[in-house]
Amino acid sequence: MHFEPAGLLDGRDLSDAGELVGYLGDVLLGGRLRETEQRLLSHFMESMNNPAFGLDGEPLEEKLRSVIYLLLASPDYQLV
Repeated sequence: MHFEPAGLLDGRDLSDAGELVGYLGDVLLGGRLRETEQRLLSHFMESMNNPAFGLDGEPLEEKLRSVIYLLLASPDYQLV
């Protein structure tokens, strides 16, 4: 079994890290991601490996996996 997190973005018009993190928060936390946490995760995602955020290629997969992991490990997810 192989998980490709970029598949979660198919058909979505997400143009930056904030929108992407917000979308993942909606999907995984039922829309309960607080604005401060969204900003922190967006900043984390933008600063990974390459300061320029991109929605393509291998760097995106790594960024998505990292942010998804942090959301799943959050106390808010444990309460869903």
